[in-house]
Amino acid sequence: VSYTVTDCHGNEYEANLKHNGATYNLGVLYFAKNPDFVLDVVDLSKTAPKIGDDIATVTLINGIYYPHFGKVMGFETIKHKDSGSQAGDINYNMMVHNGQTDRNVTGRPILDMNLNLIGIQCGTLTDGEVSFDNPHAIPWSVIEKYISAYGM
Repeated sequence: VSYTVTDCHGNEYEANLKHNGATYNLGVLYFAKNPDFVLDVVDLSKTAPKIGDDIATVTLINGIYYPHFGKVMGFETIKHKDSGSQAGDINYNMMVHNGQTDRNVTGRPILDMNLNLIGIQCGTLTDGEVSFDNPHAIPWSVIEKYISAYGM
């Protein structure tokens, strides 16, 4: 499966799906070399986030990305089974934070104050949209485990 990915500057990149892990609700994309653009890639944090850590989020408002700041509020076990969703079975601690997000958007980065990735926003788990009281993210530990298993 191939995708066209557009960055926040409007640059388009061609990517191929290497692996899709339904249990993780994550996937690995490989990007074709493009001499006209440099794709900025964020690093995975070297340490897991802790309750009270400062975070940065981004929201899209009228076509412009705005940064927001917040804190890690905790971790909540999500037990989710939906055979009709690509998410499949999810059974891990989600990171709960109070940073502003686009509520039902999945995939936006959650960053630490060194601009390293510590989570990926999770907005929707089913076509019926699971509603969370606070924003949730796929946490660092799940991302790290997925990358270790399926490579970069």
